[in-house]
Amino acid sequence: MTPLDHFAEPFSPTGSLASEGVRNQLGRPRKDPVEVLIREALQNCWDAKRKDAETVDVSIRLERLDPATISPLFDSSPAESGAPAIKQSTRVLIIADRGTSGLGGVLRADNAEGQQLRNFVDFLRNIGQPPDTDRGGGTYGYGKVALFGASKHRTIFVHSGCLHGRRHEVRFMLARLGNQYAAGGTRYTGRHWWGRLAADDDVIDPVLNGGANEIAAKFGLPPFDPDEFGTTIGILDPDFDGLTDQDAGRLIAECVAWNFWPKLLELRGAPPAMTVEVAVDGAHIPVPSAKSDPRLGAFAEAHEILKSGSVDDGIAPFADLSEMKCGNPKQVLGCLALLKHPATPKPVSICDRSPSRPRDRVRHVCLLRTPELVVKYLEVAESPAPTVDYAGVFLVNDDLDRVFAESEPPTHDDWVPDGLADPRHRTFVRVTERRIQEAVRRFVEPMPGTVAAIEGTSLAEVSDLLGRLLPNPSGGGGPIDKPIPRPHTPGRRKASVSMGDPALVLDGLHRGLDVPFEVSGKDRPVDLVLKAGVVLDTGGVEKEPPAGAQKPEAVLWVLGGEPVKERSPGCIRVVPPFPRKGRVRVKFGSDAALRVSLLASEAPDHEAP
Repeated sequence: MTPLDHFAEPFSPTGSLASEGVRNQLGRPRKDPVEVLIREALQNCWDAKRKDAETVDVSIRLERLDPATISPLFDSSPAESGAPAIKQSTRVLIIADRGTSGLGGVLRADNAEGQQLRNFVDFLRNIGQPPDTDRGGGTYGYGKVALFGASKHRTIFVHSGCLHGRRHEVRFMLARLGNQYAAGGTRYTGRHWWGRLAADDDVIDPVLNGGANEIAAKFGLPPFDPDEFGTTIGILDPDFDGLTDQDAGRLIAECVAWNFWPKLLELRGAPPAMTVEVAVDGAHIPVPSAKSDPRLGAFAEAHEILKSGSVDDGIAPFADLSEMKCGNPKQVLGCLALLKHPATPKPVSICDRSPSRPRDRVRHVCLLRTPELVVKYLEVAESPAPTVDYAGVFLVNDDLDRVFAESEPPTHDDWVPDGLADPRHRTFVRVTERRIQEAVRRFVEPMPGTVAAIEGTSLAEVSDLLGRLLPNPSGGGGPIDKPIPRPHTPGRRKASVSMGDPALVLDGLHRGLDVPFEVSGKDRPVDLVLKAGVVLDTGGVEKEPPAGAQKPEAVLWVLGGEPVKERSPGCIRVVPPFPRKGRVRVKFGSDAALRVSLLASEAPDHEAP
């Protein structure tokens, strides 16, 4: 095969942007470089979505390269191009998207033909081009620098099926951001391209159609069919900062999950807006999901509340949905959904080196614009109880999407008002974070009229959290912070029950309290009776609920891991040997203060076995 032609960009007489300047456009992001790469790459994939495509399908693969296969492509390239190192590349990170439009349109940046697309020149030639995607994720065109920065040689290739005018075209091109240098009396910016030199003006263009597919095959890529659209980007010898390939694959998968989970959700039976597969040398790496990671699940549930526009009665004490507004000038800023949930043990994660998202506890609000790509996770307030977390999702008002987009830095991971020219827009961005902080602090403060408990937390802690101490069964009204022994009934042989720390149940068919207990006795069966009632403002217990109100009741008894049927409402019989451990689930109203007790007594003689 004929080697690729090489082109190095010379400085123009009026000045040019050196390669080092291009590389510095991203600044020094706080995020892990791999996370910046994945955010920018998949954001580009989403912005390129075809209007007729239901889903954008993305494949991220770390694969091996054969230097002997690719080396001849660079045989005619000078040493200043970086070709000697590129020829020895042994690994490639491939990011391929389908259901997208590809890098189509004009081939030259100075071409001003009518309404032609400019995707190709904006990606491979221009720097800092403003967005042309309505309500897209990108804004500056600098994020693509992350792709070059992820390569040890700062070199990438692009293979794309696209439209040029009305005809389908396949394109292949390599590009590098090296260092500026001088050779033969000319200074060069350090920007390099490989493709085919045009015969009439010696400007580099991409290899086209059959030739493009042929060169792509040298890098292990399949050809584009005549009617296939999309883009495949290859990052030569990716730099994972010392991670093994497997750990790099896991990091990529977790970055995908935490930055793009809204696009990966299956909403109301519809397919996800985006699918992402990750593989290392052909071995599949699972991407965490709302189903596999409860922390992501909490954000997904808050997102569902946001999209539904209402809070289900069953979770009303633990959720909130509200509009965030600016008073002067008057403007709806967006909508915020908040959800309390039991703290989840931290899973083993390779992502701890990235400070940009929840590491252990989830006490954050996920900030979204209209594309619903994660901007950042905002930690506002500590939860009052060590085992209660909250997750929130804020979505910017569609009318303000461009305002917030313009406030983002090149990495799109924050909203910074200071750079906005319009003082009203600066106010909107500043007030938004203030309103979110105010709403979260109200949300995590005690809620009058609700009592619940969280697994592993004393009822005193949870009562402080949710607003009212749970009166103890003896009527003293003090906090319960340890198991309470139950007195036996006079005239019967000794039987007792102790209660452990109840657990708040937010999932499943019933929402309420799981109350663990341990029954003690001798050689006779023990009757265990649940007493549960709503506490009135006077301190007494409600005898009958108001019309339409839910009465606290046992909906599930478990002994030794097995469900047990009630003998009568709120009563089960426990047979020897003792002690016996179990739990009872108590369903109660959404805004009730609850008093729960268990009473144990030996079964009457005539009923004993």
